[in-house]
Formats: sequence, C-alpha cells, structure tokens
Amino acid sequence: MDKLSLLFLSGVLSCSGVYKDVVIEKPSPCYFVKRIEIKGREAYVYLEREKGKLCAQIIVKDRIRIERDVEKIRVIVDNRVWKEYREEKR
Repeated sequence: MDKLSLLFLSGVLSCSGVYKDVVIEKPSPCYFVKRIEIKGREAYVYLEREKGKLCAQIIVKDRIRIERDVEKIRVIVDNRVWKEYREEKR
C-alpha cells in the first residue's frame, strides 16, 4: 500500500457519521480548497492559488470533510488532475 492510499484509508477509519475527514496533499501552502464537487462515489477537490503571495514549493497536507460513501478523490490544480486517492477495499 502506498503512502497516499494509507493517508486516505486513515482518514476513512478515523471518523463516523454521514461525513468523513480525509487528508489530502496540496502543491504548496499558497493553495486553498476552492470547492468540492461530488459525482456519484467520486469527489473532485478544486484547489486555487492565492494571488500575489510568495510560497515555498513544498507539499503540505490539509484535512477535508466529504460524504462517507465517496471512494475516490481527485485533486484538481490548474484544470488537471494533480493527485488521486482511492479507498482501499478489504
């Protein structure tokens, strides 16, 4: 199991109720979650960069809340899939 799947799985196992908390990665601290779209069992997390701000180019982690039945998360940066996370089935 790769690190990204492990991060996704740890987020899934640590919550209860209708929503779950999941840890995603962002390309730098300058990015923020603009919106989240749910399509079936997939979530699209759109990131946008803060304008006029200088940031180190380091990957940072952020926690988001999504519906429990989501199995795949795609992080979108500049209209492209930057990262993809899948829930591991047992």
